[in-house]
Amino acid sequence: MARPRKNNAEYFSHDANLRNNIKIRALRSRYPQNIGYSTYNMLLEIMTDADNFRIENNDLQHTLIA
Repeated sequence: MARPRKNNAEYFSHDANLRNNIKIRALRSRYPQNIGYSTYNMLLEIMTDADNFRIENNDLQHTLIA
């Protein structure tokens, strides 16, 4: 019997030098204390938990993410 197909990820790779990406450097310079960097990584984690890597765009979801 085949393994059931998953719509999300239990694991995703993380670049060892993500902090040096030009866009991430802009986040880090704009927001103090790594708030932009950590928020970006948390959104990646939320998307890996979501079905088909998509999160709904509505007020309730925004509140839950915040």
